Amino acid sequence: MTYQLPFSEDFIRALTDAEEREELVADQVRTRIALQIRALREQPEREWTQTQLGRRAKKPQSVISRIERIEAEKGLTLQTLLEIGAGFRLPLLLEYVEWDEWFDRMYQIEAADLRRRSYNPDYLAERAKEKEYKAAANESALKAVFSAPPKQERGRSAWEGRPTPEPQRDALLPRIVSRADTPSPANDALKPKQNPEGRAIDRLAEAADSMEYINSEAGQSLQMIYMDEVRPLRGGVFLPDIAAAAIQRYRFQGVPPRAEQNQPVKFESGAMEAGDLTVPINSLEIYRDGVLVNTGNTEDSDLVLDDALGWFFEAFKLRRPREWLPRKHQSRIIIDFDKSVGDLFVNKFRRLVRIVSEALGTDRDLELTDFQIGPHPPGENPFLQTWFLQPRIGQPHAPNRYYSVAPLATQAHLDMLRKLEVAVSASAK
Repeated sequence: MTYQLPFSEDFIRALTDAEEREELVADQVRTRIALQIRALREQPEREWTQTQLGRRAKKPQSVISRIERIEAEKGLTLQTLLEIGAGFRLPLLLEYVEWDEWFDRMYQIEAADLRRRSYNPDYLAERAKEKEYKAAANESALKAVFSAPPKQERGRSAWEGRPTPEPQRDALLPRIVSRADTPSPANDALKPKQNPEGRAIDRLAEAADSMEYINSEAGQSLQMIYMDEVRPLRGGVFLPDIAAAAIQRYRFQGVPPRAEQNQPVKFESGAMEAGDLTVPINSLEIYRDGVLVNTGNTEDSDLVLDDALGWFFEAFKLRRPREWLPRKHQSRIIIDFDKSVGDLFVNKFRRLVRIVSEALGTDRDLELTDFQIGPHPPGENPFLQTWFLQPRIGQPHAPNRYYSVAPLATQAHLDMLRKLEVAVSASAK
C-alpha cells in the first residue's frame, strides 16, 4: 500500500484491514531502526564506518550493512539491537504505545531527529540536578525540608576496620512547629549578634541520675517570610548576585550548580565569624517563602540567620516586612540513659518483650527501637508536633545512647528532656 506522510483521515480509515496494519508496522519499524543506526553512526562526534560500529558492537560489518539496507528480516533480534546499542553506549527502549504517538514518532525520520548522545555521566548529573531544582521550584521551605520523620544514617564504624565518615547532616527531618515564645528578628533592625558569655547552650542543668546530655548534632532555624512584602516596588533582585555574594561572605564550599530565579538555592559547608566565635554552617537555604539555616545547634543557627537576613535586606535594598512571622526550630541531640528506654518509659515492658521473644522464637535481646509521641489520630501533617527518640546507631559501645529529635530550639528541647527525667525519676521511687 502507499503510505502518506503525515498520516491523514483517509489513510487511517484504510488501515482497518489487519494485514495491512501489520505490514505497515513491520516495514516502518525496520525502516526507522535502519535510519537511526545510520544517523547515529554518522553523527558528527562519531562519523564511524560500518566496520567501526561493527567492531564496537561485536558484529561483522555485513550485519550492520544488512540492517541499514533494511534486509535483516528475521535476523534483526532483540539481542542484536542491545549489542548495537552497547556499541553506541546508548540504552534501548521498547514499548507498546498509542497509535497517534506511534505515527507521530515513526515519521520523525530526519537525521537530526534520530541522533542521540552517548552515555556521559557529567551531562547526566547536570541534568539530574536541574530536574531536582525544577521539581522543588514550588515547594515551600517547610515542605521541602521537614516532610519526613527523622532518619539516621549508619556511618561505617572504626570497629569494622574502616574510617567513619562525617556525621549525617542532611537527612530529612520531621516538620517543625512554631513556639509562641520563640524570638523573631526585630522589625527595626537585623544585625549580627555577638555571642555573649555564658551562652544558653552551655548553661545545661546538672545531669540527674537517669540522663546525661552528650552533644547537639544539629539545629535548624527557619524564618518564614511573605516575599510579596519584601520585594522592591521597582526593579528586583537578581538571584545569581545573591548567590555570588553569599559564597564570598560565608565561604561556602558546596554551591548550587546554578542560581535561577524562582528556584530554591542551597549553599553548604561554610562558616561565619561572630567576634571571637567561628560558627560552622552546614547549610543555608533560600526558598520562595523563607530562609533556613542548619548548624550544630539552634542558637548558632539563629545567630547565622540574624546575620544573613540583616545582610540580605541591607545589601539588596529589600523592604522590611510589616510583621515578622514566628521563627521555627528543629533540633537533634544525643543523650545517654542509665537504662533502656523500655525500662524507663514503658510500664511492664519487659513482660511484653518476653511474650514477643517467645512468639518470634528468638534468643536475642529485644528492645524498644523507636519511641514517638505525637498527635493521634494523625492529621495531614503529623510531624508538626511529634517528638522522636531512637537508639543511636553505630554506637555499640554505648547501648543506652539515644537520638532525640524535637520541633524545638536546642535549649527548649533540653528543658523538655529534663522534665521527662524528673518525671521518670519520681515515678521510679
